[in-house]
Amino acid sequence: MSLDTGSPLAGATDAAVQYQAAYTTGIPIDAADSNYAMLYRLLAGLVRIVDDVDLVAPLEHSLAKLQPVIDRAQILYRERFDAFAPRFRDTSAIYTVASGPGYGAAYSFSICVLMEMQRYDSQAIHANEFFHGPFEVVDKDACFIVMLGSDETRPLAVRARDFLLRFGAPDNILVLDAQELDLSGLSEELSGYLIPLVFFDTLWRFAYRLADLRQIPMLEGRRYMKKISDY
Repeated sequence: MSLDTGSPLAGATDAAVQYQAAYTTGIPIDAADSNYAMLYRLLAGLVRIVDDVDLVAPLEHSLAKLQPVIDRAQILYRERFDAFAPRFRDTSAIYTVASGPGYGAAYSFSICVLMEMQRYDSQAIHANEFFHGPFEVVDKDACFIVMLGSDETRPLAVRARDFLLRFGAPDNILVLDAQELDLSGLSEELSGYLIPLVFFDTLWRFAYRLADLRQIPMLEGRRYMKKISDY
């Protein structure tokens, strides 16, 4: 944590937390320096103060190993993304399903990437809500991304995945599964909460594949954000 007087907002605070964000600059970073990593650090500090449970050391160790985990995931999913991108290119809507800590990653990817960057009709669906209405849009043409984590809510997402594969078209159901990942270096205690960061970062590569096929440049292709100021 460091004080940054480089912006009016930072100058108005007692302290500012600095982070890096590749998705706003296009410049690669170490995942340990991301906004999500900083939020996890803040949360671990609060847990230590309020609950007297010290997760700071295992978190710092895991964050130091997070980028290699992401790099291995990029290699793992490369061919899968290459196969799915042409199928998803011309669809009008993409739905992203996750549960537990993975829902935040699904929400960010749906809102900030698929909608903002690629103009898809998109919605993040918590797996616990999937059978409360959203499953009615499932047919052989519907495109879904499913994130299967390793936390205690995994069975909810597995149930949604199984329904999608049964009633949808498997070629349109892109599944990312924590059980496929090489999580070497991550604390077993915290890995379930860090896997969504792996999925989110990895899915950015998928978005860039879509962008190339759709000829809508990531970042620069937005029509309004950072283009107009009177709203």
